[in-house]
Amino acid sequence: MADSRGSRARPQPARHRDPPAHRLPGDRSVNAAANRSRPHLGAGLPASNQVAFAEVLRFVADLGVDPTRVLTAGTPAWCELPDDHPDKLAAVLAAGVHHALRVDLAQAARAEASRAVSASTDWSRVGRPRPDSYIERISA
Repeated sequence: MADSRGSRARPQPARHRDPPAHRLPGDRSVNAAANRSRPHLGAGLPASNQVAFAEVLRFVADLGVDPTRVLTAGTPAWCELPDDHPDKLAAVLAAGVHHALRVDLAQAARAEASRAVSASTDWSRVGRPRPDSYIERISA
């Protein structure tokens, strides 16, 4: 069935009134729900959000997709493809590679900025001075 623009109508997902099983009633924290639903893989709590672009690229390449040679997801040409066309999925995988690269680069930039701030001054001297009532511990 086509709408006035000629594209196929897509079924709308059902809207549930009950919270999803992985969220507790009254829990408005998306991160809390995500952390409960993720398996703990030894990356600390909450599970690490670090993104490794090279691993994503390797995974997509192992599937036979070259992210530099596919349609861009969401473009008119992509929208015209049938949902079961392999190029449609390849474009979404390539978009995932692009997103992983952006996140990985942003993480590296934040880490570098953090190191620069850390090295910019002697932060132990910037903190609050100890009160007069402070008693220094002496190791025996």
